[in-house]
Amino acid sequence: MSIKEKQNLKNSAYWQLQFAVMLFGGAGLFAKLVPLEPALLVWGRAAWAALFLLLWMLLRHDKWQDNLKDNLFVSLLMGTILAVHWVAFFKSIQLANVAVGVLTFSSFPLFTILLAPLFRQGAIKLGTLFFALFSLLGLAIMLPFRDLRGDYMLGILWGLASALSFALLTLLNKKVAPKYSAFELAFWQNAGATLALLPAVFICNWEATTLQYTYWGLLGVVFTGLSHSLFVGSLKVIPVQQASLMVALEPVYAIVWALLFLGEWPICQEFFGGVIILSAVSLSMGQGSRN
Repeated sequence: MSIKEKQNLKNSAYWQLQFAVMLFGGAGLFAKLVPLEPALLVWGRAAWAALFLLLWMLLRHDKWQDNLKDNLFVSLLMGTILAVHWVAFFKSIQLANVAVGVLTFSSFPLFTILLAPLFRQGAIKLGTLFFALFSLLGLAIMLPFRDLRGDYMLGILWGLASALSFALLTLLNKKVAPKYSAFELAFWQNAGATLALLPAVFICNWEATTLQYTYWGLLGVVFTGLSHSLFVGSLKVIPVQQASLMVALEPVYAIVWALLFLGEWPICQEFFGGVIILSAVSLSMGQGSRN
């Protein structure tokens, strides 16, 4: 492959990742637009996404990975981690708001860097620890000190759980991505998430309007199946730390989506705390890309 072809491939991967991040940012809307329990909401999201991905691969006559051991690992373990991530993310938004959910989740690149040595994907540097502590300042600014047991505080904690689980999933994706096509990897993970959350189908309340069910399908097909495939596919070309830096833009997209469709705007403490978190993430990832 020539240098020009390699550069074109890299540019295409970056645009692919950028579009995926924009869709990631819009997914949080559905925690407000579809008033279902997060576990049931995520089950439907994953099920719609898995169905979309399966049909897409069958229509394209894609080849499947025939290693049963790898497929079970991706489906059962990674699918469960994906389910935990999404449930925590939607729970955060429902308890607080879109801004809190995405801003706390945006700390995931720092978790990625801290966990990377466990996956032999880089060592922790002193600068990384500094930026991790710096991001804690942003979280501290967002804390509701007058009501540390309220829903807003719980929303922050669920958001951090979402960040941690997504960091773990990103590192696992980087290890297994070369063995799969982007669509197949996304299919197995969404199928695993669907299976992990199957009990929610029998426990949670299904009451919703026709329009809300339509939103549910849109969340699964476009904002999950398509976006997840684009993101995983980009990891074949883009280093995981650079991809994490790009995903740090998700809160910007999410806040714009929430402003346009929900009329939500972050309050001052969310704004300043978010600026500090995003600054810490950007500086840390920028340092990582130079090393």
